[in-house]
Amino acid sequence: MPVTDPVCRACGHNAVTGTGPRAVGVVPLGRAATRAAPEATDGWTSNGSAGTGSAGTGSAGTAWAVEIAPDRAYFDRGENDGAVFPTDAAGRLIRMTAPRAVIGRRSRSRGQAPELDLSLPPMDPGVSRSHALLERHADGTVTVTDLRSANGTWLGPDAAHLARVGVDDSALVREGDHVFVGAWTRVTVRPR
Repeated sequence: MPVTDPVCRACGHNAVTGTGPRAVGVVPLGRAATRAAPEATDGWTSNGSAGTGSAGTGSAGTAWAVEIAPDRAYFDRGENDGAVFPTDAAGRLIRMTAPRAVIGRRSRSRGQAPELDLSLPPMDPGVSRSHALLERHADGTVTVTDLRSANGTWLGPDAAHLARVGVDDSALVREGDHVFVGAWTRVTVRPR
């Protein structure tokens, strides 16, 4: 981004002031839940874990949430095309109300606004505009589908034990699994 234009054309983030668009339903990890924004924080503890509910992806009919965070071990695998790891970035919890959520980057020119928008700071340059789809099924299971992403979608318990999700293929996200996309992003499904 040129110094003369500190505002990102894709997401509206101002690199000089550090301000940008406010994401709805996002709770920075490590912050205490407040009543000021109950739609984003209700039921979450200060450490970002669910206050109630079962482990795994939850049972059918319950709400769910997604944690998005930079993962240093995944980044250190070296498939990042010169990107710089965001050492001071916090993770985010996003409350999900719909059964499907696209992981990607917003594009105003293309009219794309994914539910899990990774164009928000710290923007992961390795994430495609429509990278992957998370889908919570009626039985409570969650699958991830690679949407023909440029850099692939990976699934596993940690960055050292990953399996690539095939293009247009769906893979079951099991308890303890994380979805890895882009240069450093780890996506974890949480019960709500």
